[in-house]
Amino acid sequence: MTIEELRDWLWADTDEQQMSVLQAVYTRLNQPMPTTAVLPPRVRIMSMHGAKGLSARVVFIPGLEDHIFPGPWRQPYPGLVLEAARLLYVSITRARAACIVSYSDYRLVQGRRTRMPASRFCTSLNGPFVNRTAGLRPPEVAQVLSDIANL
Repeated sequence: MTIEELRDWLWADTDEQQMSVLQAVYTRLNQPMPTTAVLPPRVRIMSMHGAKGLSARVVFIPGLEDHIFPGPWRQPYPGLVLEAARLLYVSITRARAACIVSYSDYRLVQGRRTRMPASRFCTSLNGPFVNRTAGLRPPEVAQVLSDIANL
């Protein structure tokens, strides 16, 4: 692999772009691409700042409580609250098939069960927030998988 090919592979935004670079390397070397070179499915965990410019089939945004996002350190400054809104927008728009946003009604804070208000941004999302104690229901999972297959 040349330095340029390595750079392209490291800078690739998607698995498909990385596979394209690998395929080009094997083609240039007149070698068949081994099945072990296929990238396994994986989960990428990143910050909202790190997600800029990237995309994913499914994006999860947990912890959308007011105390966490925008958080008490941003609340006195309207500009920082707007920046938090922009970060949330960027995060949501990274999703190609589904974006799952959640918040908790209660959290353990310093060993005490504390009521957590939903983030002020939740009212602007226009999506259904369903009170539940478990994850997605089977029909919801089937819908997400169908949306992924239709990409």
